[in-house]
Amino acid sequence: MNHLENISRSKCTVKSLLLPKVIAIRLIQILLVCALASCASSPTKTPQEEGYVVQAVQYMNAGRLDAALVSVRKAIQLNEKSADAYTVAGLIYKENNQPDLAERYFKRALSFEPDHSAAQTNYASFLCKNDKPFEAEKLYLAAANNVNNTQRDVAYTNAGLCVLGIPDKVKATRYFSKALKINPKSPVPWYQLAKIQYGNYNYDNAYRLLQEYEKVAQPTPKTLLLGVQINDANGKTDLADQYKLILVQRFPNSKEAKQFASNSDTQPQPAVFDAREFLEKEPSYQ
Repeated sequence: MNHLENISRSKCTVKSLLLPKVIAIRLIQILLVCALASCASSPTKTPQEEGYVVQAVQYMNAGRLDAALVSVRKAIQLNEKSADAYTVAGLIYKENNQPDLAERYFKRALSFEPDHSAAQTNYASFLCKNDKPFEAEKLYLAAANNVNNTQRDVAYTNAGLCVLGIPDKVKATRYFSKALKINPKSPVPWYQLAKIQYGNYNYDNAYRLLQEYEKVAQPTPKTLLLGVQINDANGKTDLADQYKLILVQRFPNSKEAKQFASNSDTQPQPAVFDAREFLEKEPSYQ
């Protein structure tokens, strides 16, 4: 999906293009997207500078990192204090496996604009992926409390995902719950809370939360497998079989479905969390 297809008609700042969004396709991923959420523009920003930043995002999303760097450098030449440009540069260097440069540019973005929500969130994701969950948590919470951030629920959700890698299920539960207070239609927190409750052997609560997920999002192999596991563990074999059937029929080639090919049973086990699995780029973003 091309998140930049309407950019020429939008008056929104590039800052809104940089906000990572959490999704529930093959579980939860944190990606660079075009949210087009806020429309506060910097008085010092020129259309040419913003155009180069948007172009850099387009090139980066297409995997053309060298071209993306050329564009973002042109933006920085026009405005040496552009938090947008430095944030994009940080993301490009992250994608290019140059973590030292990525961190340097994220920090520069925040030095010029400490309340830049996109810089806060993208830098936090970088820190979490690089085994610095406590530093990442602070930045996610700063983004969640940022009045200029139109995706505060996403910041709380990302904070929850990150602390699961510690693991700290108590904090994660708190952050997912806060995300749902802001946006009760966000599927990711419902799924994660169900997974936590399943890991705590609270099967009735886990199934209730999974049903809330099902009200706002389509099933995935992982959510269907969780339905099998919860109901198997709770002694509700008929419901478990229904989830199993849907999983095998709708996602026959998934690794979750293939484990049932030999009619093997899924044994209930506590959920194991590692937030880093959520921070890998998902190539088939919808």
